[in-house]
Amino acid sequence: MICEIREHFFDQIRKSESDLTQRKLEVLFEKMTHAKGIIDEEGHAPDVYTPTLLSFRTETPEEVTQNTMANQFVDRHPYDRTLQFAGYTWGVKASATPVGPGPNYFSDLESEVFVDSSGRLHLKIAYRDGYWYSTEIVHTQPLGYGTYTFELASRVDQLDPNVVLGLFTWDDLAPGHHYREIDIEFSRWGELQNKIAQYVVQPYHVAGNLYRFDTILQGSLSTHLFEWRKERINFASYQGSPADPGDEIETWSYTGADIPPPGLENTRLNLWLMNGNAPSDGKEVEVVVEAFRFTPLNHQ
Repeated sequence: MICEIREHFFDQIRKSESDLTQRKLEVLFEKMTHAKGIIDEEGHAPDVYTPTLLSFRTETPEEVTQNTMANQFVDRHPYDRTLQFAGYTWGVKASATPVGPGPNYFSDLESEVFVDSSGRLHLKIAYRDGYWYSTEIVHTQPLGYGTYTFELASRVDQLDPNVVLGLFTWDDLAPGHHYREIDIEFSRWGELQNKIAQYVVQPYHVAGNLYRFDTILQGSLSTHLFEWRKERINFASYQGSPADPGDEIETWSYTGADIPPPGLENTRLNLWLMNGNAPSDGKEVEVVVEAFRFTPLNHQ
């Protein structure tokens, strides 16, 4: 039972590390003491005991500290590489095995995800060493209520049917709020007849939480945004950029029951392959993001 308790704590520590930078976690690695009756005289823990959740805490809960025989401080950094884009620091996702979404291999190579001399972000799907690699960047801080604006400089209306471009928020530790996932996505999801774009408030399978639409871009530039408020989420897409606005492509307002409250969500941009399947034309893919802007709700 002691080992089960210890493993539970380690599991919570692993979960709490997700997408946080330079955090010090005090790791419980020896047995609990008899204090507070957590372990009885025979060295067994009662079945009713549930270890304290460590989710996103920067310090160990007092209960754990008081009942620890030994401890160790460890510096953790969830990303081997970060980059600067649009005035923010972003972690670059990498994986040695297939992971979600997809699942896919994810690359953090500078040749496959980078910011050019004009400040534009490049995300690629690349083939090397016998595998297809996707790319994703993750904002290192939560932003909360406000307007999230993504300016694109690629013809996302012409993406291969197996390719997905995601512009979204995500919170690893919020399953009760469907991970605070709000999406703008471009993909035909493997079928040419599917519409290319969608707005989503998760869970997508609930009626009224997903809105799909089609478009033909008039050029490489387009702007897409969502305004996250307590009582609604407003989505919009436009031809061109804010500096040279074009026609409205689509708008949608969501007022359903699944609007998440702010928490520890991160803004993310990713380019990946549906089910890990190669592009149908066998060609590598690149999407250029001109800019990202966030306007807090109280500054609008």
